[in-house]
Amino acid sequence: MQYNNTKDTEKLLKIFYSDEYGFEEEELSKSLKEVVKYYDKHTRHQYHIISRFVNERMQEGEDAVSYILNNIDAMLAFLEYRRENCDQIIRESSDLEIDKIILNLEKLYDHIALEEERLKNNAVNMRVSNNQIQNNVMNTFNSIMDSFQGKVDEVSGSLNANIITVVGLFSAIIFVFFGGITGMSALVKGICELTNKKELTIPLICVCAVGFVIFNIVFLLLYSISKIVDKNIGTTVNGREYVWYDIEKKDENCYEIIKNGKSTGKYCNTQQKVEKKIKWKQRWWNIREAVFMCIKKVLFRFPYVLIVNIIFVVGIIYLYKQL
Repeated sequence: MQYNNTKDTEKLLKIFYSDEYGFEEEELSKSLKEVVKYYDKHTRHQYHIISRFVNERMQEGEDAVSYILNNIDAMLAFLEYRRENCDQIIRESSDLEIDKIILNLEKLYDHIALEEERLKNNAVNMRVSNNQIQNNVMNTFNSIMDSFQGKVDEVSGSLNANIITVVGLFSAIIFVFFGGITGMSALVKGICELTNKKELTIPLICVCAVGFVIFNIVFLLLYSISKIVDKNIGTTVNGREYVWYDIEKKDENCYEIIKNGKSTGKYCNTQQKVEKKIKWKQRWWNIREAVFMCIKKVLFRFPYVLIVNIIFVVGIIYLYKQL
């Protein structure tokens, strides 16, 4: 039976792996009887059992397999040099020939040695593969890290430059603001010392002019900061819907201009004239759209800036007319 053969093959291998295996004639004779007992029942080895057994012993250390091979070699030498005694021992319990026992042990030796060599080669190939994989992973990781570090350095440098610029602009804002406040306080102090209303006109014009300049300088600096940090501080201004033109051929001498997919009721007798009119209309629409967007941005992009500037300008004009 297959199960019994498996168990018996394991017992055969354990004979040569046993710590009690000896090299004296009496001990070798005892081991030989166990070997004969196996080959009397089975004509062949189970290679997969040998492979599993050798694999388990290799995990314990390469010396374990060498120990087994050395013991089998000792048994073969015993059979060769004590042939008559060994033949007598075999005859006592079996009809097998001594040459058959020697042949089977040589096959067993070859099987074990072959499996040992295969496992060693696999281990070497595994180490080489692991080293290659490890090197590839490390190289890839180092490449990614270098790229990442380069981007971090680039972003860090840009960020530091932006921070320095923003801090400088804020310093300028504070300087302009407090400088303007100081100048305006001097003007207000002078205004308080005036005795009649007519003398107030020029100082008030100066106050409005200084306020106008300070307000726009501060706004310009804040706008610069918003561009640096990529933040929009104005309202979004949308343009009008795009206008497109097409040509619809009615007959050989009639071409109609189509605007946004709708009929315009305008016709030409040649396609060249229609194309010329469409180009002119498209160019005129682009000009009107550019002017419209310019006016719209001035009025609605920064409405609070526009309102404050209008107040300053109207105030200056009104005061100037009072002179």
